[in-house]
Amino acid sequence: MVNPINRVLAVDYGLKRIGFAVGNDKEKIAFPGEVIKNSGFELVYSYIKNFVIKWEISILLVGLPLNMESNVDSKISIKVKDFFALIDDKAKKEDNEWLQNLKIIFFDERLSTFEADKKILESGTNYKFDKSNQDAIAAQVILQRFFDNQSN
Repeated sequence: MVNPINRVLAVDYGLKRIGFAVGNDKEKIAFPGEVIKNSGFELVYSYIKNFVIKWEISILLVGLPLNMESNVDSKISIKVKDFFALIDDKAKKEDNEWLQNLKIIFFDERLSTFEADKKILESGTNYKFDKSNQDAIAAQVILQRFFDNQSN
């Protein structure tokens, strides 16, 4: 029996903006997606819901901001966990198989924004212009690390 391909939507959650990246666990290549304004729970949930249904996403990978010194939760990581607990609760109540079965995984995102900035600078594009894509590239970094970690 062939294992199904899991499509993954990665999230770099911020209080102002949220970046997304996509990939699947067969090819293990992450692609940056969109950046949306964090305009509150309902709008963010609606975006995630529509994306999950349209692209048949089975894993929501959420970047978890941990302290540099340890794996102890920071105030923002607690906010992220609480926010996505609400996402999970609401998704489980939906009349859609993809939402009901959506698996949420938290993954260490330390230094992902720093690495995203480095990628933008190394690309040779205008940094001020690409800064708008920083959160999507950070989500791509998180997702690629997740895939690389699975290979080990």
